[in-house]
Amino acid sequence: MPPSRSTANRSTAPRVKLPTRQWFLDRCVNIPGFVWRKPPFKLDPPAFAPSSEKLASRIVESETMTGHYKRWVDSPHDHPMIRHGIYGVASEPSDDTALYFAAHLVHQWMLKFPDRRMFDVKWAVFGSEPDFKLCDDILQGHTTCDLLVLTNLTPNSSAYRLQKARDLIAVTRSYPAIVVVAGEDPISFFSTRLYAPLHSFFFQTSKTVVRRQSFI
Repeated sequence: MPPSRSTANRSTAPRVKLPTRQWFLDRCVNIPGFVWRKPPFKLDPPAFAPSSEKLASRIVESETMTGHYKRWVDSPHDHPMIRHGIYGVASEPSDDTALYFAAHLVHQWMLKFPDRRMFDVKWAVFGSEPDFKLCDDILQGHTTCDLLVLTNLTPNSSAYRLQKARDLIAVTRSYPAIVVVAGEDPISFFSTRLYAPLHSFFFQTSKTVVRRQSFI
């Protein structure tokens, strides 16, 4: 008997594994140490249905998310997604998986530039005063970056925090951005809270999608 589709997917799924934190620091990229709390995992996200009632009922298949990932990994450095795409990354109930996957995307992005020894990646944790200042500096044109990562966003984030994230996404036209969300799928979050474009997404959830079949 041939393996089921889900079993086959798991057996061929790529492994998401980070190098050491020192690897990033050696290239001037400071990713918070708590990201490494999550162990490596296989990229096999389950299908999901967007949670927002404002969105039409639909099921997002796992293959869509793995396709977005492969595009990020396989595309050359001058591909539009790599140059200024927006990648929404989410997990529930916590953002541990999303943070780890976001750092993995940063790693894969850095590998596209083998001759570079230094990178200007800004990893912002919303809620910390230094990172709010960093965001203001970006918005005011006092600083720029090669890649922007926005974290610590949830469905309960304040209107001020959401507006700040929205403004930052609006200015990311010359570099890519990764937005990390906890507690809600990225399609719903971007469509009903950020009101921002979304080019690729990943969502890890333990909820099971119920598929209804009609019999005639």
